[in-house]
Amino acid sequence: MMKKNSIERISSRQNPYIRWVISLRKPEQRRTEGFFTIEGHREVSRALENNFQVEMLFLMDSVAFQTDQIGRVCYLPPEIFAKISSRENPDGILAVASFPPNSLPNRLPAGVLVLLAEGLEKPGNLGAIIRTAEAVGCDLVILANPLTDIWNPNVIRTSQGAIFGQNITVCSNSEALSFLRKNNIPIAITAPDAQRDYWDAFSSDSLAIAVGNEHHGLSEFWRGNADLSVRIPMCGKTSDSLNVSIATALCLYEFRRTHP
Repeated sequence: MMKKNSIERISSRQNPYIRWVISLRKPEQRRTEGFFTIEGHREVSRALENNFQVEMLFLMDSVAFQTDQIGRVCYLPPEIFAKISSRENPDGILAVASFPPNSLPNRLPAGVLVLLAEGLEKPGNLGAIIRTAEAVGCDLVILANPLTDIWNPNVIRTSQGAIFGQNITVCSNSEALSFLRKNNIPIAITAPDAQRDYWDAFSSDSLAIAVGNEHHGLSEFWRGNADLSVRIPMCGKTSDSLNVSIATALCLYEFRRTHP
């Protein structure tokens, strides 16, 4: 058992902990070990506030941070901290945390808002969508067949730590559909040929808003199982689509506007 709040100083670039943190940049390494990195004061603080299990904390010399919730704390000189950081101007705080549980809840109450994102592949878009979902008060985010790792450092950074306060699960399309049907949650998608505008369509008390891959949109699986199709009007002469994070924000906030 690791001694509570063990503190040490690392002065070698070849230290095993340094090599370990660097190895966690690779998604296959994260999946194999069940650990991921969190960088930044705001992000680490939000992870701790939401009871994520932080195994180790790396602090640049002279950086102050509350450490009583963390088993092992390592102080590093700036040149070694820069080696483990993935940021251009790091604030000197980086943590290693273990994966949280990943499962769909047994049931959802009535009157819920669910975001379903299928096949997202850009970490920046995924992080921005999670940040918006948390801000709007989504009850659940389902990542169906994602093409990027949810614990990618760029997802965490773009979400600005909101990922730690949002209920998120990763599953297959079929698992997600079964769950939504079991909970009687209708599914809404956006489509350019839909007849109803998004601001005049969200009347049900519960709703799952489904968004798709950046290049190909939603698959036939979700288009075929949707209960409602809405459009986001495009008035310009050149643009024929919106970035997925923008389209998601419009739909989520419209539902929340009519269901405060």
